[in-house]
Parts: sequence; C-alpha cells; structure tokens
Amino acid sequence: MKRVLIAGANIYNANKGVAALATSSVYLLHKVLSATDHEICVYNLEFRRERDSILLPDGTLLKIKNIYPTDIFSIPGFFKTLFTKSRLYYLKEFLKCDYVFNLCAGDGFSDIYGEDILRSLSRVNKLCRLFHKPYYMLPQTYGPFFSKTSFEFAKKECLSARLLMSRDKESTKFLKTEFGLTNVLDTIDVAFFLPYRQLKKNTDAIHIGVNLSETLCSKHRGHRFEIAQNYLSVMKGVISQLLSEGYKIHLIPHVSNTDNSPKNEYSIQYKLWEELQHPGLVPPPFFLSASDAKSYISSLDLFVGSRMHACIAAFSANVPVLPLGYSKKFSGLFRDTLNYPYLIDITNDISAETITGEIRKMVSRIPEIKAMIGERNQTVVREKTDHLYRVLSEILL
Repeated sequence: MKRVLIAGANIYNANKGVAALATSSVYLLHKVLSATDHEICVYNLEFRRERDSILLPDGTLLKIKNIYPTDIFSIPGFFKTLFTKSRLYYLKEFLKCDYVFNLCAGDGFSDIYGEDILRSLSRVNKLCRLFHKPYYMLPQTYGPFFSKTSFEFAKKECLSARLLMSRDKESTKFLKTEFGLTNVLDTIDVAFFLPYRQLKKNTDAIHIGVNLSETLCSKHRGHRFEIAQNYLSVMKGVISQLLSEGYKIHLIPHVSNTDNSPKNEYSIQYKLWEELQHPGLVPPPFFLSASDAKSYISSLDLFVGSRMHACIAAFSANVPVLPLGYSKKFSGLFRDTLNYPYLIDITNDISAETITGEIRKMVSRIPEIKAMIGERNQTVVREKTDHLYRVLSEILL
C-alpha cells in the first residue's frame, strides 16, 4: 500500500481557504491513486478522530488518516516524543509514509506573516531530511522574504525538495532567478480542483458578494504589509454605496467560527449586517465546508474580496471576480498566470470610489467577463491542472 502524507494542510481549519487547499489536495491525490491500494494522511494538529473522511457535494467520501506533527528539534519536543506513547506512535506513523507533499498553507512559504510561521510550516521538511524521506512542495506562492535570515532559510528548504510546484508565474520566476533552481514546475493553485455544487442564479437583481477579510480588518503582529487606508471603513463605504444603487449585497465570510473572537469573519460581517439594517443586504451564511462556500459563491453575479481562495472559488465557478490584493500572490495568479485584468492592489489604492467605480464597470460587462473567465478555465486552467495531474501520476505511479 502506498502512503502519502500532506503537510501544511488542514481540512478542519475555520479559514475556508486553508480548508479548500487541504480538501483539494486530498481529492487530487485520491484521484491520482484511485486504481491503487493507498492511504492519504494529513499532518496537522487540529483533529478529533485519527481516521476521518471528507464529504464531497456529490456524496463521495474521501477517507483520510490524521497524523499529529512531530517536533524532535527542541529539547522539550524531543523528550515529549520519546516518553509520550501517543507522540511516539505518530512519529512511527510518519515514518511509514512513502511520500511527503508540503503545501505550507498556500502562502506560508514567506515571511509576510512573520518568520515563525515560515519555520513552523517547514519543520516537516527537516524531519524528512533527517529520515531520508523524499518531500515535494505542492503548488504555492514562494516569497517575498524581507530578511536575509528568512531568505537563506527558505533557499535551504527548497534546495532539498525533490520538486517545487509553483501556483503562479511570479513565484516560478522567483525560484529560478533568486534561488537558482531548475526543479520547478509552473502550475496552478490546487483549489481549482475543489468540487462544488452549482446553485441557481437569482434574477430579481444584480447579486454581488463582498468578502471582508479579518486579516485586513485587524492588524496582526509580524505581518509585513500595509494597506493604503483603513480597510474596514473603506469597505463599509463600498457596501453602503452599492446598496444605495439598488444592488443586492451578500456578505461572504471565508473564516467561520462559532465564537465571537476577533478572527471570526462571520462575527465581523454579522455585526455589520446588524449595524446597516438594509433590506438589500443579505446576512452572512455560515459555511460548514470550503465546498459549501464555493457553491454559494457560484450563485452570485459578481464577487469582490481579499481572501485569495474565495476569489479562486468565484473564478473557477465562472463568476466575475474583483480581487482586492495585498500581496504578490494575487497579481502572480490573476494577472500573470490567468491574464485577468480585473484586480486592485489595495496597498496602493483602496478608496471606496475606486472600488465602486471598478465594480460598476464590471457590472456593465458581466456577460463579456463571464465569457473571458470561461475561456481561461478551458485553456490556461485546464492545461495547468492536467499537467499537475500528470506530474503527480508520474511521481506516485
């Protein structure tokens, strides 16, 4: 039996983008290995059952085995692993895996969110090197790196990988020119594989989904990017203006918890709905899975947001989308790889007037934009997803 481990992925994460990457990776690897005796393992801290499954919209169950991550590179971690029965068991389960694929949460291979996250997501690579296990980097963004320490650390991690899969041309160029690597595959985000159910379109008005990103509403320690103006007040202005023009606005949380913590986008957007009390404002739905979120987005006429995978969900469901990008992962995918012209860099320009102006322009061209997205999905996306599938088949089969 072939055992494949996916690291840097979490199907249980409240962030539906992280969950979309994990679900899509499991789905893709199950598909590649469907004719063989295999087991897909997921390496993460958040699980209640060792053996679990993912329910797809068509009723298919994808079985997985959860493996708790091992830390033997610190003195406390080493002794805890050695003398704790469960920790030692999970180390042995890790050692039984034949292949390790590290996803790094899609954009964690950078110090944009702080160096600690980069090192934490790369710890499994160090474990692979210690036990001479091959590891591959699944499609993700590489960089930027703001410190020399992070840059040199990341370069070392990449040099030891069997294959580095990039999800955009900008990252591919970075790996080749900055790190001088050749074992690089220019491909696309695995979330384009995420299954969903096409929901019926509404015809009573133009329905626009707006995602308010908690990452941008709050200032997190260690984050190395700046937004041109106050994000939340600008987005309130955008929503109020669109409502005054007769559009139906759907608040789309892509991080859904059952608490009122500041990191919960559902809570942020529900409070905004209560505050505005407008009949054209649809309260935020509570999504139980990444596929549920993508299915809901598929019913909209237009989507606007700063969550990368909410934007990918819209694009791959043929919904016109206006990404409000704050890092190169947006421009790398949408502008460079997909040759998609609708994108606002909110580190430079985040006025409500600019955003609403672009939305009005897009609304007037919805059929044209849908046709463009459909063409990109049938050409660029299909070519890259087929290529990724073939490469994984060559590795695993």
